[in-house]
Amino acid sequence: MKAKIIGILVCLMLMTAFLTTAQDVGNIPVKNESDENEPISFYDVEVPVWEVGYKWTYKIDRFILDFEYSGLGLYMDVKTDELSIEVTDDTGDYYNVSFEAGISGFFWTAFDLGDGLINISFELKSATIEGYMLFNKNDLGIKRVNPKIYGTLDIDIKEQPYIKLPFKLHKEIVISIDLEIVLENPFPPIIKFPFNVSDCWGLPSDIIKLVGGTIESPLFEKIDDINRNFVNPILVLLNDTINGDTIARLLEFSNILKDILPIINITYILEKYLDIILEFTTPEIPQIICCFGKDMVTVPAGTFDCYNISLLSTNLANMYYDDTEVKNIVKVTGNLKDIFPSIPDVNIELISYET
Repeated sequence: MKAKIIGILVCLMLMTAFLTTAQDVGNIPVKNESDENEPISFYDVEVPVWEVGYKWTYKIDRFILDFEYSGLGLYMDVKTDELSIEVTDDTGDYYNVSFEAGISGFFWTAFDLGDGLINISFELKSATIEGYMLFNKNDLGIKRVNPKIYGTLDIDIKEQPYIKLPFKLHKEIVISIDLEIVLENPFPPIIKFPFNVSDCWGLPSDIIKLVGGTIESPLFEKIDDINRNFVNPILVLLNDTINGDTIARLLEFSNILKDILPIINITYILEKYLDIILEFTTPEIPQIICCFGKDMVTVPAGTFDCYNISLLSTNLANMYYDDTEVKNIVKVTGNLKDIFPSIPDVNIELISYET
């Protein structure tokens, strides 16, 4: 149960990062008649070639998710400012693509790890999300995602079964969250290069793993300093002289704080204290992603003749890709709410570009 909960949360995060990085694409090399050794391609749209400095800016509509699954409740209401994406490096094997956006939102979750209900809400205020992704140059497969979020976080722990306290755990703190997510095999983007009009494809199963993650805050440093130099020594002394369950439990909690602060290592805590390894297998998606033609698409950045990539030529989910001027995704829409009420509609539009 715990592994399912964490797997769902990480999958949602990766899907969000996957959508907001907008699937990077680029130029088709020009073939000259003199290039006798250049292989002949039978595809209309080849794997693109990028250059350092390519940049795209997107507008993303408000994202609201209300989700329940097997004892897990999750609500998200997220708003982002303009999302900027830029090719910052070409290593020879990978493109390094940076991303940055202002972000705010409200999050609520409730679940039970076996000891009782945990009910927590978070409000992210005036925050920024930034980081980078690594893409394979030969197929734009995603190899690594490194997001970092910093800002003000309001934490309200409404229920928890572990420590009975006479006061409410509600605190606003300055926080920085740094994550590192890798895939066992580079995961192909939704657009499978190369492709022709009338092609359909799917996505293979893969293993996603959180290999690193930290949470830092000035508040954590203060708590660690007070606990190590004042609270813990007193509890050790009292525990040696007073035999009581309350003192023993407080000392146990104090020792845990010594172990996990001042910088919280997410993977260490999950593995040591919750016996959770953040690794799970994504399901294989059959050949239901198709390109059946091109459409003229108007967005704030202009009007473009785009390949329309959709789910079996329906309007449930569409991705419009321009391979000439923009060399990237122009628009993404998702209208799945009527079929899956817990999945929100998605709308992403290109505001500007530099190629």
